[in-house]
Amino acid sequence: MTDQVVRDWLTADPDRPAEHGPAGAAERLDRWLADRLPPGDPLTAQPGVRERAVSAGLVPADLAEQTMLLTRAAALLAAHGPDRPGHAELQRGYARRAVQLHEGLAAAEAARPGSTGTPPAALAEQLAAARARLAELDARGAASSTPGAQQDN
Repeated sequence: MTDQVVRDWLTADPDRPAEHGPAGAAERLDRWLADRLPPGDPLTAQPGVRERAVSAGLVPADLAEQTMLLTRAAALLAAHGPDRPGHAELQRGYARRAVQLHEGLAAAEAARPGSTGTPPAALAEQLAAARARLAELDARGAASSTPGAQQDN
């Protein structure tokens, strides 16, 4: 997995229109491939498949994949260094994704006790810590964006 994929995952804005997110990228790839498939290609004979040749099999990342992405993101942040441009945005993205992961783990554990291998109290503690970190970074970002404050990158 490339660093750019991890950066994009961390910095994906949930408030952006869908066409700018992963679904939009998949749609653009679908259109690109559909425009390039030669006549007689097996995909052209299957209704609906030609139009969704890329995105048809895509599913949201599961908790294991999210955990792997977050682990890779931690290594990227460590290598990136706090003095590099964009570091604050990557940190906030990491914190936001950590909250999402811990919410997912807590929900999975509540639905199927023992499924995560982590006691519910520990999951609640991890989720609280992740939320606190995100709130801290949000507050720091809000403070640095006030007039006269220096931006933290």
